[in-house]
Amino acid sequence: MSVEWRETMNLFFKLHFDKTSITN
Repeated sequence: MSVEWRETMNLFFKLHFDKTSITN
């Protein structure tokens, strides 16, 4: 796994949690 992939997933999860927080 490359660092780029981890950073992308990190950003994806961050966005997902942000969306969940807004919905919640």
